[in-house]
Amino acid sequence: MSKKEKNECPRCGQINPPHARYCMYCGERLVEKKSGEKISPENKKELNVSVLYVLLAVLVVAGGAILYFAGVFDSPKVVIKQKEQPAQERIGNQSSVAFSQPQVIDLKTLQEMKKLEEKIASDPNNTGAMLTLGNKYFDFGHFEEAIKFYRMYLEKNPAAPDVLVDLGVCYYNLKDYDNAEKYMEKAVTINPRHQIALMNLGVVNEARGNIDKAKEYWRKAVNVNPNSTFGQRAQSFLNNY
Repeated sequence: MSKKEKNECPRCGQINPPHARYCMYCGERLVEKKSGEKISPENKKELNVSVLYVLLAVLVVAGGAILYFAGVFDSPKVVIKQKEQPAQERIGNQSSVAFSQPQVIDLKTLQEMKKLEEKIASDPNNTGAMLTLGNKYFDFGHFEEAIKFYRMYLEKNPAAPDVLVDLGVCYYNLKDYDNAEKYMEKAVTINPRHQIALMNLGVVNEARGNIDKAKEYWRKAVNVNPNSTFGQRAQSFLNNY
């Protein structure tokens, strides 16, 4: 059997299958030669470069496939946790933060909330459980649920300005500005120097386009105590106009 029939590699001398195009031992291209024709060193160099390009392309494709199935190119998945990514820091009583969307409630907190609901079910006068549960829903941005328990609490304790403000904040986040203003004004009626209520009433009126009224509330909030956090915040709102 001739070398051509054996398909001998011109580079390493190994015998390859008759129809192989590349040497299975060294990667050299197996070129058909005419009788007596020799492959020059220049041609051998060119063939070796071609083989390298082919091998490199195979490695790139294989590597890309591995990264793809490993999820490297997937879009980041973000889970919004409690009080992460606040929509703004200009409204609220207990947290002074308005949320853009409900937050994820972890399993432990869910269990605690379930126990609070059981307490309320067994004792409809348990205002402490009502307020705690309302606050938890508030903290996680579940404002409709928070409203439910704040209102239950206020039925038992109507003269609670802090709770009235938080209830107003819930309505504000739901873009129910009528109720937001209504409950915050109730808080100010009970305590005319409730600085957080005054500051938030300014925010609500700004959202409604009542800028003059908003500035009036912010001035009142500053006058209560210009050096407090909420007094300084109200002043910063005024400085924007």
